[in-house]
Amino acid sequence: MKTDFWVKISAKRTNYGIPKQWAANGFDIRKNKPATGPNEVAIKMSVEIPDAYFETPELSAKITVPEDAIKSPIISADVQSNIAAVLSEQLGMKVHISAYTEPTQ
Repeated sequence: MKTDFWVKISAKRTNYGIPKQWAANGFDIRKNKPATGPNEVAIKMSVEIPDAYFETPELSAKITVPEDAIKSPIISADVQSNIAAVLSEQLGMKVHISAYTEPTQ
C-alpha cells in the first residue's frame, strides 16, 4: 500500500532575540494540501507499507504426546504464559497457549 498525505506543523517563537528560535506548537494530518497561516508549514509525506502488515497470519500447530510418555504435568501455567509472551513479542501478535485434551469417544 502506498499513500500520500500532508502534515501541517504550526510553530511558536521561544526566543525573540537573535537568532530567532522556534518550537513545534502542534500538527495536523490531512489527505489534501491544507491552507497555511503565519508560523505554519505544510509538508507532503509519502508512506509505503507492505500489504503483509495488514494481513493476519493464521498459524496452527498440533503436538501429540504418547500416553506412555506422560508422567506428570510438565508445562505449568507460568511456563505457558512465558512461552506465549515470547512468541507474542517475536511475532508481533497475540498468542494464547492452552492444554489440549483428546476428545473421548
